[in-house]
Amino acid sequence: LGKVLFMPGSHQQFEAVAKLLLKTGASPVAKDVVGKTVAHYGAGGMATKMTLEVCDMCIRAAKSHHLFGKDVKLQGLKTEEMNGKLGIVGGFDADSNRRAVYLTEDEREVWIKVENIVLQDQDSKPYPLLTDIQDRLGNVSLQEIIMPSEAPGTIVDETAEFLLKKHNTSIYTEDCDGCSPIQMVSGMGIVNGERTVSKLVMEAATKKGRETRKARKQEGLTCANCNKTDDSNGEKLLVCSRCKVVRYCGRDCQVQHWKEHKKECKSMSSLSASVTLGPPGEFSLPDGMSSFVQNFRGGGNSGLRQDSGYKKPRGKKYDEKFVIKCQGNGDSSPLLIYDQTRTCQFYLRKEQKGFKEISLAIRNEPAWQGRKTFMKASFDKSGVCTVYPEKAGVKSHYTW
Repeated sequence: LGKVLFMPGSHQQFEAVAKLLLKTGASPVAKDVVGKTVAHYGAGGMATKMTLEVCDMCIRAAKSHHLFGKDVKLQGLKTEEMNGKLGIVGGFDADSNRRAVYLTEDEREVWIKVENIVLQDQDSKPYPLLTDIQDRLGNVSLQEIIMPSEAPGTIVDETAEFLLKKHNTSIYTEDCDGCSPIQMVSGMGIVNGERTVSKLVMEAATKKGRETRKARKQEGLTCANCNKTDDSNGEKLLVCSRCKVVRYCGRDCQVQHWKEHKKECKSMSSLSASVTLGPPGEFSLPDGMSSFVQNFRGGGNSGLRQDSGYKKPRGKKYDEKFVIKCQGNGDSSPLLIYDQTRTCQFYLRKEQKGFKEISLAIRNEPAWQGRKTFMKASFDKSGVCTVYPEKAGVKSHYTW
């Protein structure tokens, strides 16, 4: 089905064929020999309006395809005599979003809404979102449209909105090299730009960050030892006086939890103070990373200067605080640190002073799922950089 999308023919014909295939039970999650689904062919770098319409049908069908061929029972129907009837699920009708159910006792086929179908075998689980299913190299269609090359006649911006806004495609799916769409747009400075797809990926990250922040805020209002909440005992939780992060409902719980908490308490408490960074020394990029950063704004490459980026930004005075962006990719990869002008830009490796503290601040930042954060920094006259993890103001204001 996916490959046929690019063959000559009328759009109406292909859409009609897609509807017929799904209605007769064709699998919308089927893969070809290289592991690609209809989403890779129809909602990737070669997408057109017609292929997106076909993909939309398949995405909707895939959400209930785990029911196909299974024994089910009907429930919640307005026609009471239909409730409780047993049957076997068939194809998907793209026009009504209903599934065919062959009623074994009545020996007839009816079309039923998915919410009125109950699996008899509870071990059958729904498939992942079709656009999140990876090929044999771990790629998804979203990764294709992030890259700058665009074939004539394709609709990359519309495809980005289709994937991210309409179907909430994940921006965190990693390929076999560990590279995800969010990393391609903002991670470690590999790719960045002002294209619509880049903006939509960052909007999705911000939205996810708000949801995560809200969940973590609720989670943070529980005792770290017994999981009681503020409301469960009628009193406000007490905060650890050292790290000012972890909460307890009383001294007894704090004492019981201390053995576990003391491992991270010191690191957490350091976030409220300043941290002096060790000089980066000889500049080297991580293994496998290009020595150039793709720069979409200028359409070319901007080389990373060796060692010279460890300095105060242009226009800033000594000991004057400025905002820096810190990006990380795990506990061992170097941290990329830079200001908005990029005149201050350097890597901080694991063995250097300040790496642990900044890494912890990045991991604890809910707005960007532990991948980056903003904080303030300054350089003294001797050229030493000091960072202030807890001083950055309202981080959502920073969009660079």
